[in-house]
Amino acid sequence: MESLPPRKIKASYGVRYAGTLPPYARAAFNSGQAFIERGLYAEAKDAFLRALNIQRDFFDCYYWLALLSNDPIERREYLTKVIAHSPNHGEALRELMLLDGKLTQTQADALANPYLEPEKRQATSAVKTTTKNIRCPNCGSYRMTVDDVTGLPYCDSCGYIGEKQTQTGGTESSLFAALLQRRSQSVLWEVGERLLGCDSCGAERTIPNNKLTDYCPYCGSTHVVLHDVLSSFSQPDKLIPFTITRQQAGENIKSQLNTRLAKMRRWLDNTTVERATLEGHFLPYWVFDTTVQVRRSVIYVEVEQDDWGNYHRRTQRYATEEFTELMDDVLVCAVTSPHKSLTDKLGKYELDKAVDYQPDQITKNPAQIYKIDFDRASLEARSIVSRAMREKHGEILAGNGQVQSVSASATDMQFQLILMPVWIATLYEEDGDVRSALVNGQTGTVVFGKSQKPPR
Repeated sequence: MESLPPRKIKASYGVRYAGTLPPYARAAFNSGQAFIERGLYAEAKDAFLRALNIQRDFFDCYYWLALLSNDPIERREYLTKVIAHSPNHGEALRELMLLDGKLTQTQADALANPYLEPEKRQATSAVKTTTKNIRCPNCGSYRMTVDDVTGLPYCDSCGYIGEKQTQTGGTESSLFAALLQRRSQSVLWEVGERLLGCDSCGAERTIPNNKLTDYCPYCGSTHVVLHDVLSSFSQPDKLIPFTITRQQAGENIKSQLNTRLAKMRRWLDNTTVERATLEGHFLPYWVFDTTVQVRRSVIYVEVEQDDWGNYHRRTQRYATEEFTELMDDVLVCAVTSPHKSLTDKLGKYELDKAVDYQPDQITKNPAQIYKIDFDRASLEARSIVSRAMREKHGEILAGNGQVQSVSASATDMQFQLILMPVWIATLYEEDGDVRSALVNGQTGTVVFGKSQKPPR
């Protein structure tokens, strides 16, 4: 007896293959769809395999073979081939997420509706939170942290040194798959405050929605937020340790304040710093890697000389060039404070120095939960990519080519959430103004904000 596919399949003669298909390959594909309409699934499989023998990258056939297969391993193999050829193939991604248990069948069916969007709701009270209470396994002290240089956990109280945690290498997430999973949720919760219960002394208190770490004011224990009951945020994927010490950050700020330009400013305005605060923080960044499809319009012109020796410029032809670029490590800061005008100037981070995130790593310097979600950040990343491609490929070509326009479309985006080290300073000036300064905790780059009067 012929085995039936996992669920009822409706035939479709449309294809997404962008290239030129040989007539026999298209005919075999159409035959497969006709067999599906008649319920002849074995014959349909044979037809799709015939089409693949003619055109090996005809990925539409792999998708239908996956739907017809009862073997999970075989289905995964077919779906992976589809996504390798067409990373934004929504149906194949949906099937793969269903196979991985990331979607239920009800959610997968609902995603067939292109207008499906989750309902956004605001939590009306503090949301219960699960945390990790960081303690020394040897003496129980709360003074447990991870050394930035060695990566080893250690205790400031008893001197205990733990084993270095194994790095898994981390994985990037597909933006398209993440957006699909986001759409499958019935409700997206926006949280104002979270309720944190201390399992050391039993005290409960509310904390702001942007805090990933907090200290119990009653017993001094350190808590790292893991998740809340509404699953309103995701944990970081990686973290870059501090390599610039607090002392070095302070010296870098002082050095920038003593430049000739800074001294000239003090002649016009009393910007002399009277006192300052300096604290280390981990700020969340969305980091995107993407394939970019670039389209460039060029006019090729030639210069001709007439009989009287005069040169004339004559348009020869128009041309449209299309090519693919790769752009990695596009950073989008995921918080609104410090302001974007400062965080954008901190410069690049060496992302190859990032390590897998562990809650123990952020006990010494607090971390923030992202305020800007990945979907909103991806729009900014696309804008950054488009601007970079226009600058790179909008230059005048060598010879007789003049670029008229450049357009770029980011496709197949992958992303991670990485905590970046930043020293945040508040400078109090003699004239009463307050000024902020940021120091890149990996490179030492200093960025100053504008002097402002403190709020009353």
